[in-house]
Amino acid sequence: EDAMASKRVRLGREDWRALIARQAKSGLSVAAFCAHERLGAASFYQWRSRLSGEAKRSDIEPREAFLDLGTVRDSGRFELRIDLGGGLVLQLVRG
Repeated sequence: EDAMASKRVRLGREDWRALIARQAKSGLSVAAFCAHERLGAASFYQWRSRLSGEAKRSDIEPREAFLDLGTVRDSGRFELRIDLGGGLVLQLVRG
């Protein structure tokens, strides 16, 4: 086999978008589709997750950048949990 033919090609964001769309329409499982396309299933899942996260974030309307919690009095335990999206959670606990 020619050395150039076995060289891996790095796919870009739009290439992955197209592949993910083709897999969804193909009726094949991810494993079968990736085998047919000579793709790593782990890479496919990673890109599908990444692009799905981008789509979800772009659908969210921008909100106020400042969140006023008012005065937090020293009245025992305080807990604040904010889901930032993309698997990130900010958690503040006092108590």
